[in-house]
Amino acid sequence: MATAYTFGFRKSELLLNMKVRQIDLENRTIRLLTGTTKNNEGRIMKLTAEVYGLLSDCVCNKEPGDHVFTRVNNEPVRDFHGAWYSLCE
Repeated sequence: MATAYTFGFRKSELLLNMKVRQIDLENRTIRLLTGTTKNNEGRIMKLTAEVYGLLSDCVCNKEPGDHVFTRVNNEPVRDFHGAWYSLCE
């Protein structure tokens, strides 16, 4: 949620396609690929300290082709509605 809120990512930009190879922890950036954004243009964003810490945990021990956001069983997260509802409560 922090990543989506910080950068204003759309669900399709964040959940369905985000792979570990798009996260550059050394340079503290996220790269959205051309064709995956609303205007079809790629872009690179600098990570905030908060998002850097959270994404570092998300990509730890994963391969470049793995999804960034996964559940405990390593299945990709496809929907945040339940988590969002709980958070709002």
